[in-house]
Amino acid sequence: MQSLIKFAGILLLLLWVSLPGYGQTRAELESRKQQLEKEIAYTQRILNETQKDKSASLEELQALNSQIRNRQKLINNISSQINVLDNEINQNERQIASLREKLEKLQEEYAAMISFAFRNKNAYSKLMFIFAAEDFQQAFRRIRYLQDISEYRRKQAVYIQETQAALNREIEKLKNNKASQVKLLAENEKQRDVLNQDKQRQAAVVEQLQDKEASLKERLAKQQQEARRLDAAISAAIKREIEEARRKAEAAAKARGEAPPPEASRGSSALAMTPEAKALSAGFANNRGKLPWPVEAGVIVSRFGRQEHPVLENVIVNNLGVGIKTNPNAVVRAVFDGEVTNIVTISGNLAVLVKHGEYFTVYSNLKSVSVERGDKVTVKQPLGIVRTTDEGTKVEFQLWKGNVKLNPEYWLYGR
Repeated sequence: MQSLIKFAGILLLLLWVSLPGYGQTRAELESRKQQLEKEIAYTQRILNETQKDKSASLEELQALNSQIRNRQKLINNISSQINVLDNEINQNERQIASLREKLEKLQEEYAAMISFAFRNKNAYSKLMFIFAAEDFQQAFRRIRYLQDISEYRRKQAVYIQETQAALNREIEKLKNNKASQVKLLAENEKQRDVLNQDKQRQAAVVEQLQDKEASLKERLAKQQQEARRLDAAISAAIKREIEEARRKAEAAAKARGEAPPPEASRGSSALAMTPEAKALSAGFANNRGKLPWPVEAGVIVSRFGRQEHPVLENVIVNNLGVGIKTNPNAVVRAVFDGEVTNIVTISGNLAVLVKHGEYFTVYSNLKSVSVERGDKVTVKQPLGIVRTTDEGTKVEFQLWKGNVKLNPEYWLYGR
């Protein structure tokens, strides 16, 4: 019986190890790895196109920087998978050692039982053992005793088979894990070699672009001027939305004979919302990290916030959102249900502002739009077509909560 309890414990441990939750981290890593590989393949296509022009360009450098970031993430991902496999292999080996020890004990016990049964196989001896009982109750207990011995011997044989099967499974799992580890180690080494090649190309492009410092500064000054004008226009539009919502909430409260809500007070930066708008806002917030990209295919080449210029020394660029490199004439789409509240035009750059409760998304660097102010839009509904400039084809995507800018990378799926 004690052997039975120990064996049950081992089986429970094996079942726990094989639960889906235990392998979830590895599955997530593999899913993220596939996504990174997809992004790297897309960026490589961009690089192949830009490198057809023998002269280095800022567009190529931006794509290279994105490629290097993603490849480093891929290397880190593979390293994490290797670490997970190391832990699984160690656990496999401990489990195999434990099962082998258990199997040896079971086999020893079973051999002893068989030996005892062989020495006492005479049916006459069993009958004499029963008939030698002092009374009927004792005879009955002796019959049960002989039956229990026979049943225990049968169960021991089953336990041995099951333990051997569990051992074989662990050995097979160990072989598979080691094979996966060898494959990942080779892939990691390959990615490191490619990363070094990317960095060498990056250094060469930077060196070539530094010879164009004057033109780069001129272009940057123009871009920053447009960015400031766009920022001012978007800020003013959002401020008007907040003020308009405040007036409506104040009027509605007055009609009900109630005090206006705190967010409807003058000077508040919060957006006074109807119950429907609150539900929409909550839905948007719940999709942090799960929002679809504003284009079907793309890669982030300029990141949110204050960033060092990729070429110009001691120059800091303040990005209002993220720049997503995409295909020429790509369709720009809404990332969530909402309402178009404004369309801004600055130097041929069209920008669409969509409200999602207290959140706003901005899609700029469009050459045409397919919506109008006041339109209700749904997730992935087309808003317009991205434009191509001397920097290539890139949509600028911003995210605001009230009048506060947020980092869109944290909200897009898979970032």
